Amino acid sequence: MLLYVQFVAAFVNYELFDIRELAILFAWFPILSFPYFLTQNKFCYILIVVVCFLESFVNLVHWLFLKSPLSATSLFVLANTNYYESIDFVQLKSGAYFLLLIPYFILM
Repeated sequence: MLLYVQFVAAFVNYELFDIRELAILFAWFPILSFPYFLTQNKFCYILIVVVCFLESFVNLVHWLFLKSPLSATSLFVLANTNYYESIDFVQLKSGAYFLLLIPYFILM
């Protein structure tokens, strides 16, 4: 699920894709899985999966909309827009790339 976002990012815009993102992602795997292995608590596992899903979903949608990596500036612009502006923007940017969201939800 998490690697799918990186593969889509490389597919959408390979020039802007940075291989360091994969290294950072692999560095987070043991850090996020350590609490589950330590406690064997299913709630901890579900919480980790939900957080990873939300972060990856935001990153994937950002790549599909803007075809660039997620940044603080783009999040600030997103937070500063109203509902109608965002709907108009989605209608302008919609295309065949949004079909790449379907396998992401199937992998979930």
